[in-house]
Amino acid sequence: ASAIKVPEGFTVEVVYDVPSKTQGSWVSMTAAPDNTLIVSDQYGSLYTVTPGDTKEQTKVEKIDVDLGHAQGLLWAFDSLYVMVNSRERQSGLYRVTDSDGDGKLDAAETLLPLQSTGGEHGPHAIVLTPDGEGLYLVCGNQTELPGTGQTKDGDSLAEYKYTASRVPEIWAEDEVTPRIYGRAFMRDKMAPGGYVLRINPDASERVLQSVGYRNQYDAALNHRGDLITYDADMEWDWNTPWYRPTRICEAASGVDFGWRNGSAKFSETAGDSLPPIINIGPGSPTGVVAGTGAKFPVKYQDAIYACDWTYGKMYAIHLTPEGGGYAAEKEEFCYGTPLPFTDAVIGGDGHMYFAIGGRRIKSGLYRVRYTGDADTSPAVHTAQIPALHSVRRSLEDLHLNPNPDEFPFIWQHLGSDDVYVRSAARIALEQLALSVKDDSAEIREGMKLAVNEPDTRRRITVSLAGVRLAKSLGIAEEVREGVAAKLTDLDWSSLDPQEKRDVVRTLGVASARLGEFGDEAKSKIVAYLAPAVDTAELALATDALELLVALGWEDAAARGTDLLRRAATQEQQIAVAKSLRLVEDGWSDEDLSTYLEWFNTARTFRGGMSFELYVNEIKDPVLDRLGDEQEQQFAEILNRKMPSDAVASEPREVVSDWTMETALPLVESKLQNRDFENGRKMYAAAKCAACHRFGVDGGAIGPDLTGLAGRFRPYDLLESIIHPSKVISDQYASKTWITLDGKVITGRVANLSGDTLRINTDMLNPAAMVNVDRTMIDEEMDSPVSMMPEKLMDT
Repeated sequence: ASAIKVPEGFTVEVVYDVPSKTQGSWVSMTAAPDNTLIVSDQYGSLYTVTPGDTKEQTKVEKIDVDLGHAQGLLWAFDSLYVMVNSRERQSGLYRVTDSDGDGKLDAAETLLPLQSTGGEHGPHAIVLTPDGEGLYLVCGNQTELPGTGQTKDGDSLAEYKYTASRVPEIWAEDEVTPRIYGRAFMRDKMAPGGYVLRINPDASERVLQSVGYRNQYDAALNHRGDLITYDADMEWDWNTPWYRPTRICEAASGVDFGWRNGSAKFSETAGDSLPPIINIGPGSPTGVVAGTGAKFPVKYQDAIYACDWTYGKMYAIHLTPEGGGYAAEKEEFCYGTPLPFTDAVIGGDGHMYFAIGGRRIKSGLYRVRYTGDADTSPAVHTAQIPALHSVRRSLEDLHLNPNPDEFPFIWQHLGSDDVYVRSAARIALEQLALSVKDDSAEIREGMKLAVNEPDTRRRITVSLAGVRLAKSLGIAEEVREGVAAKLTDLDWSSLDPQEKRDVVRTLGVASARLGEFGDEAKSKIVAYLAPAVDTAELALATDALELLVALGWEDAAARGTDLLRRAATQEQQIAVAKSLRLVEDGWSDEDLSTYLEWFNTARTFRGGMSFELYVNEIKDPVLDRLGDEQEQQFAEILNRKMPSDAVASEPREVVSDWTMETALPLVESKLQNRDFENGRKMYAAAKCAACHRFGVDGGAIGPDLTGLAGRFRPYDLLESIIHPSKVISDQYASKTWITLDGKVITGRVANLSGDTLRINTDMLNPAAMVNVDRTMIDEEMDSPVSMMPEKLMDT
């Protein structure tokens, strides 16, 4: 416990040292009556824990029911709810009760069987709903929707199908161009991915709340009653444009968060999804708990705590209302290396309890107390709800109960500047349209109204809804051609950046869902979007290029190759190259040479376990199209041997041996007439983007730099670049291990299994892993050297 770091005023103590051979590795827990806890071994039984003042005084008793393997537990409605995720027995939700009133749980019943592989992406947490009348079930993307598939005994699960859905049941893959799969983990798993389900206490009512997650293990309610979850990344995608860091999301009504397999994931700016509240970075999300009821200072009572198993971090997420949603700051509340958090709860005594373990790792139970001087009285909140939150909730009421009389209210907010309100209004419109879809004449008129709407933002939003609805309503052709005509009538130069992205997204979804555009519509879209490929906003440029390639744009080879030359980061270049792989005609020798040369550059890029396969999937169709004459013409490029230590850019000359004294006057000047395009290139040349995310671009191994200038002075930023080891964030610090046989390994723990630590030794190469047997470690110490290299500015 002394090695675990917490904020000033907090202390950590060991409550129980779990004997692995008899009680396994604990992964889920819940606070039960009488200040006890109930926990589950990942591969074994359930236990009641009575925490003592010392670990010797803690009592643990096995619960006498044939149940366990739980990745979710909740005491509610005088029962223990258990979410089983197992390869050995039927996964799903069970209820355990005291049948004879002797004070001991002894009877289990099945409430909701679910089909799952039994792996770690199955059914997970259980959360009490804000009205106290139901439960949320949190299910990862290897959990089939309720009512899908069959039990382990081969019985159909059809009778358990969800009874209603806040999510419009029109989800699709929405691939503008064919995706690539890399190592193809879960290749056959299609939309909607992971989901949140609301049920009543006996699970007879089952309402789909939101979808499109990868593997959100847990969730918690903030003090306003909004459900906050922590979704997983796909580490095999590191350093690709479709990599999505672990992220905190609000599980808002009706939303599809856009997880799709391979390269088909929705961008966080997609108009038919919602962005995360905050990106966290690489890791493995596990337990999530609200600070409500804790004997902590108010700031920490209002926090949402999110656990990361891989890097041994528990983050305190401090939420602030912003528009119809939230902004957030993350704080490293509790951390150590390695410290594989699995779950956390606020006990009846007002203290926080957390468990470590999982994957048969040695388990322990800990307690976090506040012992400082700050006031720990229960937080008092006003009943007033922020105005846009109130509007959003009113719209969300219509997701489950569409009402034609509310059409004017919905229509009003389809043009909202707030993404949460606009999303809630679009979903309400879609649900309303689906509820009256048999009245085709009324719907057709509605679609005409949509594309003729004078308000720009409303026209775009309703067009997106129309595109998503059109096949279900039987009006695909009318909507497809109408949307193409009316969106291309908008003045592109007057659109704000999000409106431009939404136009491209809407036309892309139309292309994916509604069949090929007619020649006139195709010509209008190409003429309208071609200038977007030249924009300095490269994320928009690459999205526009992808759609134009899908439409057969005759200038795609030349203009796309120009974009490839301008793209600074490897993520941007990969996005362009992925689209260009589909362009068969229009290649000049110079452009084709540039494109083929890029594949040699890409051989020097580094990423996750799928990275090399992704690049090969881009390259293979290009090589397959080359004729014998072209293979001979470009033989030197195609057959070039690359040195093992090749880097992704040409060596640069040293400009200056920059110091704080020489650089600071430049940074503290008025900074006028800056060349942002060149700055973008230098950012890439210094390899910053290999580790750092800025906006939606870049890696996620180092700190996210988006908005950094709003929190730090130029002096601080400069010092962090020139002297990266002066102050090292614990989140990104490395450690040094010395083994009994004399080996010295420096890096960060990136994975664990049993007694094996997998250590990343090179931040520029996420796949650079070394295995270390914990039983062979002689000494462990913090490294005083940052994993960020020095002298990055000198060239």
